[in-house]
Amino acid sequence: MAVQGANFLTWDIDSTGLQQLKKNIKSLASNHIEYGVLNKEKYPAGDPNGRAGMYVAEVAKDNEYGFTFTNENGKERQSPPRPFFYQANYQAKFTAIPYVKNIFAKLPVFTNEVLRDAMKFLADELADDIRHSIDGQDFDQNHLATVVRKYQRSTKILRNTDVMYNSFSGKVVKGTVPT
Repeated sequence: MAVQGANFLTWDIDSTGLQQLKKNIKSLASNHIEYGVLNKEKYPAGDPNGRAGMYVAEVAKDNEYGFTFTNENGKERQSPPRPFFYQANYQAKFTAIPYVKNIFAKLPVFTNEVLRDAMKFLADELADDIRHSIDGQDFDQNHLATVVRKYQRSTKILRNTDVMYNSFSGKVVKGTVPT
């Protein structure tokens, strides 16, 4: 675009960067990140805890908030909350801030593909935060009977078969954030 000033001066302005910035802002506004158990995974047949066919997200929710169950002696017991997702979401602000700052700093020079890749990288990091929360084991300890039952597989809380642990993922989704 040429701009003429006085009768003797002409400036050429390259607005390519501005146009790319405008595209990227629209792209950011029309995409969002989701992370957690996203793909409707179910526990496989033969699950040692009798969860075959149950949705992993449902088991994750039960573990997050605690649940009541009947033990092998027919007594009702309470499993305490294990707020791994809450802890991961708290950590997410520390994980996300440097990535988001970097994305915004480079917004004028990113292509749409690079911007989407950067968002996908952040989504994967947020899913990793959930696994790190579980690995931190900042929960009430397992009951002795649970430790004995799980001894051959894993003594770590929420790491019995790793079906749930390996189900966390992140993705970039087109459209506005669902309410």
